[in-house]
Amino acid sequence: MVLTHTCRDLADLKFGEELIAETKNDILVGEEAQHKLLYYPTTTRETSAKMGRITTALEDGSLFENLNITNFNATNDRAMVCGSMGLNTDTKRILEHYGLREGANSDPGDYVIEKAFVG
Repeated sequence: MVLTHTCRDLADLKFGEELIAETKNDILVGEEAQHKLLYYPTTTRETSAKMGRITTALEDGSLFENLNITNFNATNDRAMVCGSMGLNTDTKRILEHYGLREGANSDPGDYVIEKAFVG
């Protein structure tokens, strides 16, 4: 499982860092998370180890290359997208390029888009 998190500045990544740390220390899922949960933070303004939008890393394959993920596809992989309307639209296009199909409660697919905070 990979949590990608893109923010303008390093300080804004703190929430994701804390979420990953808490999950890896959780009494119920921590042991499993230690081995299976990866965090991939990027920034778009402030200089960091990984710069740029997550959509770019998906499109050019650098996300998969950096995490040693091969053969991302609808047979083995699932995604959940949460972000701005532009990010959601761009990510939807990219995931569909990889062969994933959008799902809903009534028709599960390969990815879902969180729409509660988009407006």
